[in-house]
Amino acid sequence: VIGQSTGGVEVRYQSNSGIGITEMAQIKPSFVLSPNPANDKLNLNFYNLSVGSKSILRLYNVTGELVKSSEISSIETQLDLSGFSNGIYMVQLISGSNSVSRKFVVSH
Repeated sequence: VIGQSTGGVEVRYQSNSGIGITEMAQIKPSFVLSPNPANDKLNLNFYNLSVGSKSILRLYNVTGELVKSSEISSIETQLDLSGFSNGIYMVQLISGSNSVSRKFVVSH
């Protein structure tokens, strides 16, 4: 109970009973790539992929051009970079409604 300067009374009530339904935090997909810089192979390990929806891997060059796209079929994969020019690339993982990106360098 708190008194008001203008008169009257304000009543505040707070309950922390701990009873109820708590929404589970959404765990977003992620991945680790190595080595970086890469020479001829790039290893990718995926985590927390969305169940029930397909996950896509996209590679872009430094100008934003899509250079490779594939569906992810396992939690780890290895990309052959022998046909890639030296430079900076972006890997994008799309899983369900989530997307995460990482940069890597190709240096032959």
